[in-house]
Amino acid sequence: MKQKNNRKPKLGQHFLIDHRYKNLIIDNVNNLGIKNILEIGPGAGAITSELVKYSINFLGLELDRKLYLDLKNKYKDNNVDFLNLDAGKMNTEKYDFFQEKYILVGNLPYYSANMIVRNFITTTFKPKYLIIMIQKEVAENYLSQVPNMKFIGHTIQIYTKVKKITDVPKEAFNPEPNVNSSIILLETKKDNEIIEYPEKLLSFIKKGFSSQRKTLVNSLSLSLKIDKDLLNKELININIDPKLRPGNLEIHDWIKIFNTIIKL
Repeated sequence: MKQKNNRKPKLGQHFLIDHRYKNLIIDNVNNLGIKNILEIGPGAGAITSELVKYSINFLGLELDRKLYLDLKNKYKDNNVDFLNLDAGKMNTEKYDFFQEKYILVGNLPYYSANMIVRNFITTTFKPKYLIIMIQKEVAENYLSQVPNMKFIGHTIQIYTKVKKITDVPKEAFNPEPNVNSSIILLETKKDNEIIEYPEKLLSFIKKGFSSQRKTLVNSLSLSLKIDKDLLNKELININIDPKLRPGNLEIHDWIKIFNTIIKL
């Protein structure tokens, strides 16, 4: 039996060691046919060598300084580079790599996955696809649909089309995390497919989810400090049931509500 090192994770790192899931990620990258590849958190290089072989241009972002130096020393090809920085705060406009169509691939740290994903799907030079491994519960929220829609689902689905590839058991990692993971595929939408002023709408939706177990009229009246009777009337006027809960609403419902409330 293969023994695990069981080292303490640093910077939220859990390294993928099961070759079945490594191969599945590589196969999905190959199927997309884009050879400019950005890897977030290559770590010990579980899939890096295969990505480098496949790519025309490869860029890896590694926050751990020691791992970053190990990777820089290992890969010397002209079309391969690594940066020691935080992917959640990276400005893609500063680097030539992002001028071309590219894929983002990564086993993302649980604690910073949302920040990293949101940074890249809202940036000027966004990836065409993201193949990422994240905590299973978070992946389910990304994929959520009515009547159990989550706020985080809106923040992702406004900008991307999301598909689950597979779930990954915690035993596939070293050190072993406390939770299972999922590999998902996100395809970023074209600019003309994204609603106007998406961040303004998301800020409004967030207020609606501030008390998501309450009915819509109660949640919005509390967060927006609007008279409940007035709000109830306005929701009925646009054919929105005030007794619905936030998770029952599609994005087009929120747009109708937002356009109505800003006039009050």
